[in-house]
Amino acid sequence: DLKKLFRPERDTLLRDVCLDFDGKRMLFSGLDRTNRWAVFQIAGDGGSLRQLSPSGYPDLDFFDACYLPNGKIILCSNAYYVGVPCLDGKYKVCSLYLLDPATKRLRQLTFDQDHGNDPVVLNDGRVLYQRWEYSDIPHYFARRRMTMNPDGTGQLALYGSNSWFPTAFRFARPVPGHPTMLAGILSGHHCRGGYGDAGRLALIDPALAGAYPFRYRPASKEWGEAGEPIAVTPEILPAEKTGFLQLIPGYGKTVEGTVCDAAVTDLYLKQHPSLATHPHPLSEKYFLVSMKPDAESLWGIYLVDIFDNATLIAEEEDAALFEPQLFRPRPRPPVMPDRVNLTSKTADVHVADIYFGPGLQGVPRGTVKAIRVFAYHFCYLGKGGFNLIGSESGWDVKRVLGTARVEADGSACFQIPANTPVSLQPLDAGGNAVQLMRSWLVGMPGERVSCAGCHEDRRASLPPQRSIAETRHSEPLTPWLGPARPFAFTHEVYPVLERHCIGCHSDKPVAGPRGKPCFKEPKTAYDTLHPYVRRAGIEGDMALLNPMEYHTSTSRLFQMLEKGHHGVTFASMGGEARERLACWIDLNAPFAGNWDPPEWKGIDPVARRLDLAKQFAGADVCPEAEHAAAAEAFRNRKPVEFVKPPPVAPISPDGLQAVGFPMDTAAARSLQTACAGGLPDRIELGSGVVMRLAAIPAGEFVMGSLDGAADERPRAVVRVKKPFAMAVTEVTNGQYAQFDPEHDTRYIDMHFMDHVVPGHIANHPDQPVARVSCEDALAFCAWLSGKFGLRVTLPDEAQWEWAARAGTDTRFFYGGEDADFGRFANLADSDLRNYRMKWEGPSVLQNRFPYPPEMNFPLHDPRFKDNWFVVDYAGQTEANAWGLKDMVGNVSEWTRSVYAAYPYPGAEPEGETRKVARGGSWADRPVDAGASVRRAYQPWQKVFDVGFRVIVEVE
Repeated sequence: DLKKLFRPERDTLLRDVCLDFDGKRMLFSGLDRTNRWAVFQIAGDGGSLRQLSPSGYPDLDFFDACYLPNGKIILCSNAYYVGVPCLDGKYKVCSLYLLDPATKRLRQLTFDQDHGNDPVVLNDGRVLYQRWEYSDIPHYFARRRMTMNPDGTGQLALYGSNSWFPTAFRFARPVPGHPTMLAGILSGHHCRGGYGDAGRLALIDPALAGAYPFRYRPASKEWGEAGEPIAVTPEILPAEKTGFLQLIPGYGKTVEGTVCDAAVTDLYLKQHPSLATHPHPLSEKYFLVSMKPDAESLWGIYLVDIFDNATLIAEEEDAALFEPQLFRPRPRPPVMPDRVNLTSKTADVHVADIYFGPGLQGVPRGTVKAIRVFAYHFCYLGKGGFNLIGSESGWDVKRVLGTARVEADGSACFQIPANTPVSLQPLDAGGNAVQLMRSWLVGMPGERVSCAGCHEDRRASLPPQRSIAETRHSEPLTPWLGPARPFAFTHEVYPVLERHCIGCHSDKPVAGPRGKPCFKEPKTAYDTLHPYVRRAGIEGDMALLNPMEYHTSTSRLFQMLEKGHHGVTFASMGGEARERLACWIDLNAPFAGNWDPPEWKGIDPVARRLDLAKQFAGADVCPEAEHAAAAEAFRNRKPVEFVKPPPVAPISPDGLQAVGFPMDTAAARSLQTACAGGLPDRIELGSGVVMRLAAIPAGEFVMGSLDGAADERPRAVVRVKKPFAMAVTEVTNGQYAQFDPEHDTRYIDMHFMDHVVPGHIANHPDQPVARVSCEDALAFCAWLSGKFGLRVTLPDEAQWEWAARAGTDTRFFYGGEDADFGRFANLADSDLRNYRMKWEGPSVLQNRFPYPPEMNFPLHDPRFKDNWFVVDYAGQTEANAWGLKDMVGNVSEWTRSVYAAYPYPGAEPEGETRKVARGGSWADRPVDAGASVRRAYQPWQKVFDVGFRVIVEVE
């Protein structure tokens, strides 16, 4: 029988019920006399009503509270005065606060970009809560389960970091008697019918795994029909690898990690008609839950079990029953002592070994020299959105705080401002980020924030040893070219362009196959320069990035300036200019460094946020004021004098000639036929996978180019002394999987937002393998050699260029850079302009839309169109005279040569370890690709558009 315990004086919603551990009182959320949400408490008999949350704040709400073992409570509030980014700041973000009912003191605990909610105490005394974050990752799928100590220290991801699944895991509750099991509701994002808080009951154990790995084996290079709904089911993995024990109903079935935006309406209701919400675990097998068995049923209270049984406990006509829980005492978790020092303005960060963990896997020790530390400055109420930051530049303003040194053993110890969301970027000797965090950490006042390594598994630990950094006190951050401030292109990058570039880039910008940026004023400079920068964008792949995935070495801007651009080089520009450009790229190439919000409902949101931060977080920093000071300094600066680069001597003909070079197609094929008899024409890799080979004759040619970059000359006459066999195409994903079945080339990032898939497909078995290092490629060659008794290796630069030219002396075997490449190479064609996605409805696979032509973004050649806009299946182009396909385009290709100055073969510079990749890829215009084009990458670096093809040498 239902018994009424409490009814408010007026008809209003009550929710978020939390019974105290002794069962003598309970919390709930309701509307106060000013119609703001507030947290109330009543006694177990329904009497003694009192409001616990603060009053006197007519613009604030307080709700979703839970008792702590020490008698305090954690509740949600929108007092952070941050706006929801994906809704342009139109709605308030809620954060978690600690309230002491005895003293009425309120202290902010979480400082996140979007909502923090669903707090509950775990069996060990920690607090479990949901954090929604999407710093350069897809926002539909970016809700994490976090834990922290009751005082706010120790904020750590528990489940969902780098995971596409589940879309949402709502109302998670600990299972009594079990140390780590949770029950919660799998839900979606854009769920029709108001089902955002309902879905399928699920059991997880984060001690088994902290994420559901996404490994999808596509049947096509396309996801499906654009404009149609999509749900993607990756490889179905056991609980030991996913943490998912089962769904209810779903006894005996392995949980599928299907990625779906509107998961309730577009997935779960199609599998089973029932909906569930508000689970209350009784044991590992039995649960109370609010449930609606089918569309015609009432929302009632049910007892369900792991065997798929459901017993109705209560329902009521013309009503819905929610939030069931046992009205009885329960064990009080242990009381955790406070670890904060509220008189401190800082927290300490201790990194034991930055090379420990998958974040820097494969990065040689000694590479990381420092850590860049920046803080997020989230949007205000009434003004937000990624379009205000820049083009493909993320959601938030980023505020550079400084750098910290990294010791020889990989350890670091430094101070950060307390109560501030900060992100860490490990830097190499050039000041370039080796990895991007795409998240943040927060230290409470006086807290020691400890990291074992870089993105280490929270269950992993290092052997006990004292690091170098632990032998000293934590150090203040080293300022970065001035005081802490938001990064703004106008203040940080534009002066570099004025000093070193504007003399040649002050005319009208030029788009097209040989685009030319214009730097006459900051906004035009930004709009025309950012296409030369590769960055993570608004919503990159959810997966943990490979080290150096977005390293400056993958950006055309840095590639160009390293080689020299009309006399301008990094050497001539100086270290500070390089640092500023590197920082800009690493921060996702932003333009804006402030929000400048208007009044919101008659309130100054900047002043109000600062006022509330002083009250509840002891913070007095205003990034808007920092930006204003930088802007004032920029306006009052002395005129910047353009430094004219030294004149570049004209390139004169070198008169070099090689015997029999160039040659026509008939002569080239005749040479090939003459040498083909002693060379293999295929390798059977197993499982029906075949690698076809073409014979490449010996011969002499002029290597390099007089028209290309500076590192392509002086040219040299080079002789390839022996014939060899070369793979007709790049090594494909399917071929590479015979050697390393765990490798995943993954995806090419989509632009814009609202993504429902990880990116454009690059891991189809017939597409060329990429994101393999030169060391990986050589290991594949060694495996082939050992398995088949052949001498398999990578070509050196001379062998590669000789094969690519196939007797020709032009930039491409089919002509120069103005030749139509459509049939011959997969390069950055006119279709690459159609790279912008947009919202088209829940769960809908997005169409591609064009950027304005004047943006020249992504860099492309608008004159020609090839077979596919990103990486294509291998071998879809017409072959050169020796039967080789995709030597230029599709993906660049590793050689075994060390990057050295010409004439070839130049002496290897002391200390140079970088290897040369050749040809150019789908992301390169003809002006950036060709038979002589060279790019230098670390031998351990996995590059998004670099693969390889093998050669077989014979004695």
